[in-house]
Amino acid sequence: MLKNIYDKSRQLAYLNTAIHLNDDRFMIVENCNKILEYSDIYISLKTGSLKIFVWGKDLKIDDFDTDCIRINGSIQSVQFSR
Repeated sequence: MLKNIYDKSRQLAYLNTAIHLNDDRFMIVENCNKILEYSDIYISLKTGSLKIFVWGKDLKIDDFDTDCIRINGSIQSVQFSR
């Protein structure tokens, strides 16, 4: 029951992670809290409920706005972990 209340409150406060992927050229991650690792082939991010791992070539963080990040490059793989 507490998990349902927690999940519903995150949805109402817009705290869930939203990911927009355009082909294999760029992705936008909303509600990103922290950049854990960053290189031109690997980026790991921490969001409210997930860790996101991005693998590719020539990866660049183009924009790190308030809780939003844009990754450019040739994205080959995206993995999620709780």
